[in-house]
Amino acid sequence: MRLDHPLRRNTDASQKDESAFEEDPLAREFAFLLACVRRYFQPETQSPSAADLDWRKLVELAQQHAVAALFLREVRERPDIPKDILEDLRRRALEAAGFDLTLSAELAELLGLFRKHEIQVVALKGPVLASTLYGTASLRSSQDLDLLVHPNDLLRANQVLAERGYHLESVLSWPTDSAYFRRRDSEISFSRKTARQTDTLWVDLHWRLLPWYYPRSFDDRELWQNLSQVPVGGALASTLQPEKLLLFLCAHGTKHLWGRLGWICDVARLVQVEASLDWTRVFDQARQTETSRIVVLGLLLASELLGVDLPSPAVKYASMDWAHRALATIKKRLHDQVFTPPAPIESALLTRHVFERTGQRVRFVLGDFLQPTDAEYEALKLPPILYWLYYLFRPARVASKYARVWFDVKGAETAARPGR
Repeated sequence: MRLDHPLRRNTDASQKDESAFEEDPLAREFAFLLACVRRYFQPETQSPSAADLDWRKLVELAQQHAVAALFLREVRERPDIPKDILEDLRRRALEAAGFDLTLSAELAELLGLFRKHEIQVVALKGPVLASTLYGTASLRSSQDLDLLVHPNDLLRANQVLAERGYHLESVLSWPTDSAYFRRRDSEISFSRKTARQTDTLWVDLHWRLLPWYYPRSFDDRELWQNLSQVPVGGALASTLQPEKLLLFLCAHGTKHLWGRLGWICDVARLVQVEASLDWTRVFDQARQTETSRIVVLGLLLASELLGVDLPSPAVKYASMDWAHRALATIKKRLHDQVFTPPAPIESALLTRHVFERTGQRVRFVLGDFLQPTDAEYEALKLPPILYWLYYLFRPARVASKYARVWFDVKGAETAARPGR
């Protein structure tokens, strides 16, 4: 069963949002970038003015937000764009397209190797997402390959990557097999140089879609039962079905506080491309797992910032207080151009609005503040028998870090007072 009239326009809110960015001269470049990218999703939108822009800053913003190709698509025919800027954008786009072709070919090779070793793998994001949502890698650049395997296949998959020439980049608590499964985000990273030594290929190997302490929109075991097949690099890659892909993209973006415009573009594009998305199924699943707010947040961002139609099940959430607060948090981060990973305190504050149960918030805070990271493993080498000490060291290190920041801020405020 599908909902009747599933989509509704939310252009007024998005126009207000765009004008809010334009009111701040410091955000002029981001407002221009956003307006240009928005025209890919909503071509009838008026083309923005290019007056008084810091073009170098704008190019870097497009790169940081992973939307350089979409940005170039909009401005390449405009006569008011400096020629050197267009040349720079074209050069970057060609380099990104070349690297994406390399990634696609590498993905095809890896899929063949995993198949040979009878290891089932699901390709996440990267070239598969570019092919599924944009029809071409040239409009969505990728930096690495994300592959999901069964937990029982993790060590064998690790060996396959080693035979392919990949080296472990993640920091382990101790050089033992069990240390792999203690990784905070349930993933490990590998890298290798290409044959010509010109590029570095990265692979993130996952055995869970999300960390254990983050709410899941569906059980990881469910996704293996029904997968989509997407042609990439001359091979067929298994990937998530559209409904599960939407749930995953919204969870992934929220986990990272939607710090990249490109992540919002992926959600917007999925809504546009998959016209037959079963919204009843999506929201039934989200209600069962109590993750409706996570899904709605991704859809609201896609609607307000990029002008895509908002599905009717999400419309009722748009005026709720939690939605306003969560959107304000994300927009401020975009507005301030914060590209660093969110600090634990930032993530914890957002969970107050986006997580639906106190138990979810407590579980997240415990995991985020207590679960050791690479920083703890690098600072303190403990044998497996003393691993539990990391759970004491992690909060102590985080508290020390915040204390230093607090004292630095207070010191700067004191120094800036009149008479000093």
